[in-house]
Amino acid sequence: MVSVAAKRRRKRGRPRAENVHREPNGRVSRAKNPDNTTYRPQDPIDAMVARLRAIGWNEKPKKVQEYAMKDPRISSYVGRLVINYETQHMHPAPPADIINIDQFNASQKYLQIRNAYHRAIGSPGAYYEDGIGVELTEDEKADSVARAKARWLGVQKAIQEANNMHHGSNLYAAIQIIVVEDQVMPHLIGDLRLALNALDNHFKGVT
Repeated sequence: MVSVAAKRRRKRGRPRAENVHREPNGRVSRAKNPDNTTYRPQDPIDAMVARLRAIGWNEKPKKVQEYAMKDPRISSYVGRLVINYETQHMHPAPPADIINIDQFNASQKYLQIRNAYHRAIGSPGAYYEDGIGVELTEDEKADSVARAKARWLGVQKAIQEANNMHHGSNLYAAIQIIVVEDQVMPHLIGDLRLALNALDNHFKGVT
């Protein structure tokens, strides 16, 4: 006699088809020649082409696209600005949305100092590297925190002094929106250059 549990199991939909070709998601393949169909993850080059299309760089000259595809800086807006600078000679007309290499390096150092400051104050938004760091004494920790805070105050002062010299500009907004938040804001590039020039001069004056 068939048990009640066995009867219930029989009613749970169609039995799973066996010995059939399936797609990666588990569905039965509808391909006419499934044995000749190979499913592969997206090719890295195809993924980059899609990325260039998404950011509007698929209309750039071919040489610029090839250059950008090999450069990891393409992933950020500030990175694309410096790539524009480095590939000016490949454009029919020099692009206006550029920053130079010193300015880009200043932006990256700013991000490092900002993150070190947020780590020092225990901000949940700080980035912490994986791995085991050097164990510090309480005095060493206090000294590290003090240095991180001093560096952060230094860059803030440099930006403020530059902002005071350029009335009507908003250098803080340019740094925050473009460098930190990675937003595409072409109308702030002029202010961004001023801020990064100030930071570059500040960093070169720090021993």
